[in-house]
Amino acid sequence: MNPIQLLFIRAVLGLVFAVILTRMFRGHSEPLYVGGLTVILVGLAYGLEHLRKRKKP
Repeated sequence: MNPIQLLFIRAVLGLVFAVILTRMFRGHSEPLYVGGLTVILVGLAYGLEHLRKRKKP
């Protein structure tokens, strides 16, 4: 899959989950919290992918 497509898919899914998590735990979704959580979620996705690929011989 193209890396740009992968980034777009991860960003959209990160945004959706960030809105859901923010509304669940804070009661409302402020753009600053949603944006920060989106960046964290997408960063974690790339970090875990790096760890998964690194372990394979």
